[in-house]
Amino acid sequence: MEQNDFMRLVMNPIRMRIIQFLLLAGEATTAQIGNELTDIPSATLYRQVKALEEGGILLVAQKRRVRGAVEKLYRLQENLSLGADKKEQAGLITSGLMSVAGQFTRYLSDPSSDLQRDGYFFTTSTLLLSDREFEIFLQALGTILQEALEHKPDGERKPRRITMISSPCEEE
Repeated sequence: MEQNDFMRLVMNPIRMRIIQFLLLAGEATTAQIGNELTDIPSATLYRQVKALEEGGILLVAQKRRVRGAVEKLYRLQENLSLGADKKEQAGLITSGLMSVAGQFTRYLSDPSSDLQRDGYFFTTSTLLLSDREFEIFLQALGTILQEALEHKPDGERKPRRITMISSPCEEE
């Protein structure tokens, strides 16, 4: 697959979320993915999973018969490269940031949006951490995120998007 085709395939916001989910889950059926990404309509989810499968991003780990239909268990292609060089990586990062900016713009253009009620915030913090302290910080953060990712809908929970970026800082 050409790198431009690959970038077009993975830069779709819904497909990015499917990839992120499978990075954490390892393997899942489309129904299991849908149970986690509850805000995505089923038809859209199935269409995006099929696009990722046809593009070689998702592989079928197993097929099984369920009530007369074939259910596929998906996993990510091993050694999935999200950009072979710095220019391609920069393009992926820029596209991801533009996607986040678009989500915030759509939210803010909704007359019913309420920043305080919805817990909307944007912040940047500079941390002074050794490599080991940073590793411990990321492990703790990963534990907290994994716990929240395992929550199931219960009538009170609603989807909330958290976007984090780690980057080196210029010396001041």
